[in-house]
Amino acid sequence: MRRCRFAFTLIELLVVMAIIGILAGMLFPIFGAMRTRAKITKARHEAGQIDTAWKSYQMKERSLPALTDMNTAGAWAYLVPYIETTNLMRIGAAGVPTDPWGVAYKVLFGDPDRDIKVWSCGPDTNNNCVVAGGSLTNGGDDVCSW
Repeated sequence: MRRCRFAFTLIELLVVMAIIGILAGMLFPIFGAMRTRAKITKARHEAGQIDTAWKSYQMKERSLPALTDMNTAGAWAYLVPYIETTNLMRIGAAGVPTDPWGVAYKVLFGDPDRDIKVWSCGPDTNNNCVVAGGSLTNGGDDVCSW
């Protein structure tokens, strides 16, 4: 007499679980890299949006605010009417927008033409941009609007 088999054996289940584990181990680093790239893209978009907001303010008011420190809540208050999607910006404890890594965006008004530079410190959260010879150059993994 022959018996019908309606269940999987323990070995079959362990083999399937091992295959799933191997595939998951191969895919997790890929998803992590995609997440980092998405944050970099978001930071680049937000830095460009802040840059555009400062340029819109400059065109309307015919000058930029005479502030010594642009990374304060008072300086960012000028931008509220000019940022398109303020609900997408995260506001940090100091009252300034923060990048996807929780660090405040940096702003520099260049002299003499008052060129505007906006950047994020990037994934390592260290400011690698260098002011050399009056110009700002990107270093490391910083995300810049220029």
